[in-house]
Amino acid sequence: MKKIYCIRHALTDDHVSARKIPVLGFPNQGINDAGIKDAKAVACKLKNLGIQGIVSSDLKSSVDTARIIGDYLKVPIYYTELLRERNQGEFTGKTLQYLRETYENFSITTIGKNREALSDFIKRSRKAFTQIVKDYNWETCMIVSHKGLLQTMSAACFEKKPQNWRLCEMREISFDSLKEEWVIKD
Repeated sequence: MKKIYCIRHALTDDHVSARKIPVLGFPNQGINDAGIKDAKAVACKLKNLGIQGIVSSDLKSSVDTARIIGDYLKVPIYYTELLRERNQGEFTGKTLQYLRETYENFSITTIGKNREALSDFIKRSRKAFTQIVKDYNWETCMIVSHKGLLQTMSAACFEKKPQNWRLCEMREISFDSLKEEWVIKD
């Protein structure tokens, strides 16, 4: 594999109300009408990039996005739970304001009931990227996942500061044969 395009899933109703419910975790909600329109627009832009397959999170927002793109490009799609967003456990669906009021010094490292530890999430994001590169024999592929996973993967695998990923935003990762390493383009 020489090139991977990473894309954050399209818009869901939870993201419309994200100011009220910013800690989303694992809700398994499909994309809405605006998300469908965005995914179709992105699919058109990908037509001539030579994508041979898609690896997607198995959560519905990513599945919906991947299916729209995969159907348009006529490429196979594989699903994995390794590309899921971080499991927020008991914090899922709570507002950030509520969490800060309820838990002293609430942060991304705060331990909560059934919440995936940040260190485990980082390991999982590395494992996901490594496994995709190893297991899929494509020159060019696409990963469809979630903001937190893509931020963590880019930070963990490419030593970059976590970057914000807008909905349906795409970035390119390519193998630099001179340096013999993977490089993410901003």
